Amino acid sequence: MGLFKKSTTTVVHARPIEETAADGVLELVNVDDKVRDAMMNLFSPSWSQRSDEMLEFIYEACSDHDWFELWEGTTPLIAVRVNLEHAVFPLHANNKYALTRTLERLNTNICFIMSTESVADFVRQLHPSAFVANLSTEINIQVRRDLTDFQHAKVHQSAAILRQTGQILFWGDDLEDLMKFATLVEDLIAQFLWRRKQTTAHDLPHGNHDEAVSLAIQEELDRPVQMLLPVMVFLTIMVNFIIIALAMRAIVFASIRTNNYLRFIFVLYFPFLFFLTSFFSLMLVVIVINCVGPVQQLYQNSKFYSCYPPKRMLRVLPHITVQCPVYKEDLGQVIVPTVQSIKLAIATYERQGGSASIFINDDGLQLLNPAQREMRKMYYAMNDIGWVARPGHGKNGFIRAGRFKKASNMNFAMDISQKLHEKLCDVERSSDWTEHDEADAYQACLNNVLAHEFSRTGHEPWAAGNISMGELILLVDSDTRVPLDCFLDAANEFHLSPNVAIIQHNSGVMQVVHDFFENAITYFTQSIYFSLQYATSAGDTAAFVGHNAFLRWSALQEVAWFDDTDGKTKYWSESHVSEDFEMSLKLQTQGYISRYATYSNEAFQEGVSLTCYDEMLRWSKYAYGCSELVFNPFSQWHRKGPFTDIFIHFLRSDLNSFSKFTMIGYIGTYYAIALRPLLVVNYLVMGWYRYFVEQGFAFYNEGFGVFLSVIFVFNLIGPVSAAIIKYRAAKNETFWRGLYDNFKWSLPLMIFLGGLSMHLSYALIAHLCDLVRLFCSLNVANSRTFNGVRPPRQSRKATSSQNFPRFGQRTSGYGPRALSWHLCRFTLLSLLLP
Repeated sequence: MGLFKKSTTTVVHARPIEETAADGVLELVNVDDKVRDAMMNLFSPSWSQRSDEMLEFIYEACSDHDWFELWEGTTPLIAVRVNLEHAVFPLHANNKYALTRTLERLNTNICFIMSTESVADFVRQLHPSAFVANLSTEINIQVRRDLTDFQHAKVHQSAAILRQTGQILFWGDDLEDLMKFATLVEDLIAQFLWRRKQTTAHDLPHGNHDEAVSLAIQEELDRPVQMLLPVMVFLTIMVNFIIIALAMRAIVFASIRTNNYLRFIFVLYFPFLFFLTSFFSLMLVVIVINCVGPVQQLYQNSKFYSCYPPKRMLRVLPHITVQCPVYKEDLGQVIVPTVQSIKLAIATYERQGGSASIFINDDGLQLLNPAQREMRKMYYAMNDIGWVARPGHGKNGFIRAGRFKKASNMNFAMDISQKLHEKLCDVERSSDWTEHDEADAYQACLNNVLAHEFSRTGHEPWAAGNISMGELILLVDSDTRVPLDCFLDAANEFHLSPNVAIIQHNSGVMQVVHDFFENAITYFTQSIYFSLQYATSAGDTAAFVGHNAFLRWSALQEVAWFDDTDGKTKYWSESHVSEDFEMSLKLQTQGYISRYATYSNEAFQEGVSLTCYDEMLRWSKYAYGCSELVFNPFSQWHRKGPFTDIFIHFLRSDLNSFSKFTMIGYIGTYYAIALRPLLVVNYLVMGWYRYFVEQGFAFYNEGFGVFLSVIFVFNLIGPVSAAIIKYRAAKNETFWRGLYDNFKWSLPLMIFLGGLSMHLSYALIAHLCDLVRLFCSLNVANSRTFNGVRPPRQSRKATSSQNFPRFGQRTSGYGPRALSWHLCRFTLLSLLLP
């Protein structure tokens, strides 16, 4: 292997100097030397300073497999990235720039050409019009004309057949993975050629694929509805009626004894009492069901629940758009790992025959400093990421609508995408239309849409890349990890279940710093997702939590509306913090359903709050969202009444009555937690008017009895019950391990949740009085044990009430974290009534 000397390789540009044009990655944005150096440090492969050694290693590894047996010695064979340019072998190869241009277009670290007799024989047997070669049910390879035909290649597929030369081009970022994939492809080609020789036409299997698909669709539509949850809700209502009946009994006896019937005015309080006690009553039922109830529903597919993936029967796979709204998150620490995870999933899907793209809605791009802005734009260009960025709030009068800007950010980007789609539909295409023509038409239409928006509104939107929406959308956050093989199952489940609009995946936790506070919140979050799984498998409507979920694009278009005020099509509600719940409700009123899937085995991962301050803001946000969904602000009561239109619509909708009950009970927990100010009232009333209260109110509870009840139910029986159900559901290795974990995190979570009351009170008052709440950031420095309880310097005064926990108000076992309108029914979050 002594072919390699220092003189045999060189660093070359993607095109000769005289051919350099403005369409290269580095020319897409105006970058200075500092930005270029930063990009090189962040994204250059580790071998950039040893490119000769890397080329020699690749050559030897491929030669050991005889992958270059037909190589003539005059054509380019291998290319690797060196910083932001490329090194090729051999130096004096003919048309070496074709390979480097392709490598630049694919934006990868390594590529090589497999040139063997079996590959050439396989290519000769391809149909002349074939654009994809199906090697197996899981591996499909695109067919390109030659190295110049990669304008619209599936860049994540990592391989392409070159028809004219009878070769296969492989590319990737990791050499070990690429070699394994190339070996797999070679084996599949050999198996194909062997079967082709041994199989005659009458030996080929015959079957009606369409009939099999129709049967599978009918099986999906006939999924059963579990009835465990309705039974539990019925028992909960009975417990609530018993509590209210005891209060009514006390009023009747006191009225008869004193001959004063004015006490019956307190009957008006009973609906509110029913609202607040629903969750506590539900917990009493849950404790019993955990111990003696069924668990087989956790391992059965039902109408709203999928624990097993669908049959993979779809031959023509839909395009999937991965939509990711971002703000000012750190590029290297937050956005890049998320994109890398998504790209691996896209690579798997493209090898299976599908296609996918990344669509980032960047709400921070126009707000960053020029260096950070250009780094983001360069990174997006290098990774084939489509993006849209809108102007900053208040810039030239531009308004970013909504209390929290995620919904309006996505609406803005999706509106640009839809207008681009309409422009592309109007393009007249001739019979000799090529991919290059389509690319030119796409760019012209995009420029036209952006220019029209700027001339119409005076506000300049930015956009680049592929921003078209696919048939399906995977909605993720900026700190998400996705499983390698998730797109194909989603495509098949949507195809087999045409009434499904949302598939919400069960998520795991992506830990970052592994400090004390993050470990506690991790345990808490895992408990929440188990409660969601249990509730949905028992028959509840599936939750939609706003991320790690697949959505049907056509369903979103059905519930969209045109806003005359700004001339944009809106999909997500900009007037609600909980836009995900509002979207779920709209889709259900159109006859669609949502489904909760657990077959990804928690491979979808999300970040959790890393500081006490961030988690407190998260709870405050969701309390605000609940209040916003139920009540109008005080200033609107004289015109609209106390309840919002969406809440009234929700009550009148065709949603299951038991699901309505559990959702209302969930809302009630926020108000119960936020009633801390009534402790002061209770203290004064019991101190000044104890005799009058006991004799006059009759049913008034001074609070200590409630405290003891909550301690007994949530602090003692709750952890035991939760350990039992997790053990029975095979979530814990042993019962004792689960019990240990429950009690281990009881005290820290009790202290944290005990300090939430005042903050939730602020959030609820902020909504009712039209005040402003702030959002939390994603970045935090690494911390040691207990450092997570220290908020940022400017906001420490906001967390003073955390030092005075309300010890009866706590969680144990599994309980609801206030994830935006999580419909978590069976959680052990306490309900302490003052």
